[in-house]
Amino acid sequence: MIFLAGTAAFLVILPQLLYWKAQTGHYIFNSYMDQGKFFFLEPQIINGLFSYRKGWLIYTLIMILAIFGFFLVAKNMRQIYFLPILIFTVINIYMVYSWWCWWYGGSYGSRPMIDIYGIMAIPMAAILEKMLSGKIRLKSIAAVLLLGFIWLNQFQMNQYRTSLYTGTA
Repeated sequence: MIFLAGTAAFLVILPQLLYWKAQTGHYIFNSYMDQGKFFFLEPQIINGLFSYRKGWLIYTLIMILAIFGFFLVAKNMRQIYFLPILIFTVINIYMVYSWWCWWYGGSYGSRPMIDIYGIMAIPMAAILEKMLSGKIRLKSIAAVLLLGFIWLNQFQMNQYRTSLYTGTA
């Protein structure tokens, strides 16, 4: 079984290795070259979360709901689930925004935070479950928030596509 798992893992990375070999002549290639500078004593967490340049919570407002969902996870789920999710999220945010290029180049929003969405789905589900299982007023608020966040994200993305917004302000 271990051999089978190792073979499967190798087959998954084989296309990347072959691509690197074809493009660079090497099976292993560090595409970041000298970009590995981290400033752990000066992380740009506030900029990374709230800057108009690439702030995660500015351009992906719906994740604010997930952050509020942490309170529900803490209240309604056993600590065995809450603490690992919280610790991973805090460490991930710290690491991501400690890189010298905290805005991560030319893209819309904070693209390195996409990796955390699988974990953020848990607090997001907790808050959505609370909102959608409540009274009609709470359901209405949830619907307006969700539709508003989605509309704003699509509006901003359209601005980015049409060069009205460049993401470098």
